[in-house]
Amino acid sequence: MNCFFVVLTILLLLVIINPVIALSTTEVETEAWLVGTSSKKLEMTESTDSWNGENFNDIASSIDEDELGILADDSITNDKGEARYNQYINFENKVNGERKGPCVSRIEAILSEGESKTYEMGGKDYQVTVTTITDVGTIYVKFNVNGAVTPSMVGGESMILDNALEIRIIDIISNEAGDVTQDLVKFYLEIDTICEGTPYTSGSGFVRLMEDDNDIVSDFLYFRAGEQIARYSLEFKTSFESDVENREGDNDPIGTYLGDYERNNLWILGKDYTILKARRVNSAGSSVELTLMGDAIMDLLKEESNKVYEYNGKEYLIGVVVITNSEPITVKIDVNGELLRSLKQGDTATLLDGTILGISEVLLSNGDNKSDYVEIVLGTSKIYLKDTNIRDRKSSSHLEYGSEKIDDTHIIITGNDDNGTFSIDTIELNMTADDDYFVAAGHSLTEYMDEPQAFLGSWDIMYQGLDSSMLMEKYRIKTSGSDQYNLEFIDGDGNQATFPILYTSGGSNAILGDNNDNLVLRGSMKIQKNDYLVVSDYSKEDGRRNTYALRYKGADKVATGETSIVKFDNMGTGKRIEQTFSDNSGENTADATLKLGGASFAVINASYAGSDDFDVWVDLDGDGNIQNDEDIVVINTNAGMKISLDNETIKDHILATFSTPNEDDYDNIIPTQVKLKLGAHNGKVYIEEADDSTISWVVPSEEPEIKYAYTSMGSKFTWENPLNYPDQLVIDYSVEQRLPLVYVVSRVVSYWEPLPPYKQLVQRVAALENRASLFDQWKVTIDNTINAMKQWIFFLGEGDVCTAIESNCGGKCVDDCNELDVGCLDEKTKWSCHLQNDGCYDKIGIICGEGFYCLDGVCYEEVQEIEEEVIFRTSVGNGNYNMCNARDNCWIAVDIDGDCVLDALGFELHGGICNGDVIGTTPEGYQIIDYGSSYRVSVCDPAGAAVTFSSLRSSNGIELSNEPKDPYKSNDQEAYGDCVG
Repeated sequence: MNCFFVVLTILLLLVIINPVIALSTTEVETEAWLVGTSSKKLEMTESTDSWNGENFNDIASSIDEDELGILADDSITNDKGEARYNQYINFENKVNGERKGPCVSRIEAILSEGESKTYEMGGKDYQVTVTTITDVGTIYVKFNVNGAVTPSMVGGESMILDNALEIRIIDIISNEAGDVTQDLVKFYLEIDTICEGTPYTSGSGFVRLMEDDNDIVSDFLYFRAGEQIARYSLEFKTSFESDVENREGDNDPIGTYLGDYERNNLWILGKDYTILKARRVNSAGSSVELTLMGDAIMDLLKEESNKVYEYNGKEYLIGVVVITNSEPITVKIDVNGELLRSLKQGDTATLLDGTILGISEVLLSNGDNKSDYVEIVLGTSKIYLKDTNIRDRKSSSHLEYGSEKIDDTHIIITGNDDNGTFSIDTIELNMTADDDYFVAAGHSLTEYMDEPQAFLGSWDIMYQGLDSSMLMEKYRIKTSGSDQYNLEFIDGDGNQATFPILYTSGGSNAILGDNNDNLVLRGSMKIQKNDYLVVSDYSKEDGRRNTYALRYKGADKVATGETSIVKFDNMGTGKRIEQTFSDNSGENTADATLKLGGASFAVINASYAGSDDFDVWVDLDGDGNIQNDEDIVVINTNAGMKISLDNETIKDHILATFSTPNEDDYDNIIPTQVKLKLGAHNGKVYIEEADDSTISWVVPSEEPEIKYAYTSMGSKFTWENPLNYPDQLVIDYSVEQRLPLVYVVSRVVSYWEPLPPYKQLVQRVAALENRASLFDQWKVTIDNTINAMKQWIFFLGEGDVCTAIESNCGGKCVDDCNELDVGCLDEKTKWSCHLQNDGCYDKIGIICGEGFYCLDGVCYEEVQEIEEEVIFRTSVGNGNYNMCNARDNCWIAVDIDGDCVLDALGFELHGGICNGDVIGTTPEGYQIIDYGSSYRVSVCDPAGAAVTFSSLRSSNGIELSNEPKDPYKSNDQEAYGDCVG
């Protein structure tokens, strides 16, 4: 009873110490490892010609219990002693299969006992010493390779060392006379090498923008067919041993039974597995097969007896019909009236509901046949592991899970066998992809696998999309008519600035600026009234330079000895800047000074200052060199993007280059420059890819009028090229590097429900805000612990025990809910199910807090209602916008340009943009977001998931009247409001 008291008290204290962990099963840190370390982040794979990206192995070669609790260290104890072990999930990104022919380097050699020689293999030296060749009994050899001693190896055996070098014995020549110098071993060394002309990959498991097999373009977590996903390894610190026995349990060098392993438990990936059967594959040894039952219960049953077992929420009446007394010894079992086939020791049978029953041991009496017993094992999962050669690190078989053979999970078991003692050192499951896997945001890898059992139902890999909590800035190259491009960016003060960058007067003629005024980017160029200019503080490092777009609005003439006013318009604020102008002498002596963003930009006259609106020079880069400065200023946006506009080297177009110059803005992958040419043809402006561009634009199969690209900053480039209309470019640039959220998750304690980052934060905030009330509740629980213990003692004394599964409390209490259940008491209060002082489970209420509401047992942030300004109409029922696809021909109709006329918008793609201007809401309260394009909007649900609709993809049958009509009116598929256009 004291032990029971201590255990329960510890559990209560754990809840108090970490209430978030105790109450929430969706907190990332308690259930998952975000792929990344404090010094290394998983970055977006860029849209380039290379199909190799930063993957798991680039971040960490392996993870253990520090990253995922199901990988906890443990131990197993049998008659041979205790064997402690560690667990790892390894990421090596190996290619499935062996390299053949010229891609394998091999050396054959002969060495005598005690002899040592160095061999060069794959650019590395290997010193091989033959340490032992036996002369009596079983002839075996031991090697020392670069300080690592191999196990005993007989002729024909091989071993792969950690560095992938394989050593295999061809022949052993032993001198029985005793002269060890005459003992020889013939062997070969072999290692994989990368050969010229041989396809090579650095592995997959990276996030990239691509088009999947269903023609959907999005950012996906990608695993390439035939490549390793991961390798699970259970590694014993000291060998796990068993005697080699015969069927009767006697030591036997040619026996196949490994009885010391059986009926012991291994903790594998958060589940308890009972070793039901352990055998050598044959009497030659050095091979093993293991049958394990997961999360099982064991019990002894007597022949012709039966018993009811409650397991996994169900009752099983199990009866032993008969146990034979002559060979072969078999058992007939009846389960809930289902008579199973005859089972031998170590056999299993799958029940109708999928539960597995196994026979771990048959105990025969010496006399009365009806005194025979059988030890049964009842479990939910069975795994079968086999390796025909434990002396190497090659796989000879696949994982078997239940009755399924998992072809792409290869089993490797290593150890030693001297025909007396069998030792296991490692158990490994090497998982490879049997197809190209495109894991979409909000989904897990196993959803796409034909054989998800490879993960043993214990873990998974989930992709939550790009981090949506990052602030984004939007830049555009957009048209003004068909003959002009304007650039829109965020300036050094955080304001949106727009100015013309290219104009065509006809044909292919293209100039910087608009039809009347120049855009000045070179410091030595004269600036006339109404010309545009860019100033940037070059005293700061690239990527940190405050940049502003201005327009020179002229100056009053300056009389001798007097001053006047020089005027500029700030294109970001729209405000006029007026500065006092004095006509001083000297080409670098300021006549006026513009002060912006903490920098000073000098102004001097470039024509006669005694005339109104004289020309000026401006120190565009603030370096003090004004009149003769040949430098071309470039733009640094507020978030740090560098935009270079160059028409100096090629006169008929602008080379626009977008880059991230400051290395502090990203982890280790330098964002690739995006290079475009802006020009004119037949009097219309156009955009095309630059000749030296290395970006590979992704063009959706069903959407040829648009292209996409990403850089490692997580910045998205959208190149719109509709028919009969000039191209436009939209850039969504992350203020901080936007990283993919990829998690290795545990699914043992509970299914880890994927949540967008902002919801994770909402739940965290709600939990912290309510911590005080939670402490009060737990304090009451602790204060009443003594009384609770007394009740438990009473229940136990009466023979009644209250648990979450069995409410057998003798009428003293009744469970009001099941453990882990959650719900809502009212709109503001959630509840979760907890063990109470009376020994039963009850609902504990938690107030969601100001600004939050309860839904399905989760506190969500309240979304402020936005007054309808448009009529919204749709063919999508029940708010299933995120289920839209091209086959559904779904559509919405909404006034997106403010002219009080509904625009027809058809389904375009998942994963649209959710940040922008809200122009209305759907009948379900989802936000309608201005995509930033004249013909596209997104519908964003409360989880931050978006579907984009485009007028370029409108469907037939769209009802566009401004008055509601059936069937849309009567089935609540419309939202109403006053048009304000």
